[in-house]
Amino acid sequence: DRLEILAALDCVDWIVPFDAETPVEVIERLRPDILVKGSEYAGQEVPGDDMVQKVVFAPESPYSSHATDLVTSIKGY
Repeated sequence: DRLEILAALDCVDWIVPFDAETPVEVIERLRPDILVKGSEYAGQEVPGDDMVQKVVFAPESPYSSHATDLVTSIKGY
C-alpha cells in the first residue's frame, strides 16, 4: 500500500523496493538527485548519501502500526 501511495505523488519520480541489506547498489545505478528516507533514519548515517545531492527525511508517520512491527510480530521476536 505504501508503495502505491508514494508512487501516486506527482513529486515522486521513482519508488524502488530492494531486498539487499542497504540500497547503495540501487542508488549507485540510479544516481537520484534527492534520496528520501523515513523519519526513523534522521540523525543516522544514510548509506548512499555521498552519491546524491540531498537527503531528506519523510515526516513521522501518523499511524501507530508499521510494517516492521507486523514482520516482527509474525517472526515472533
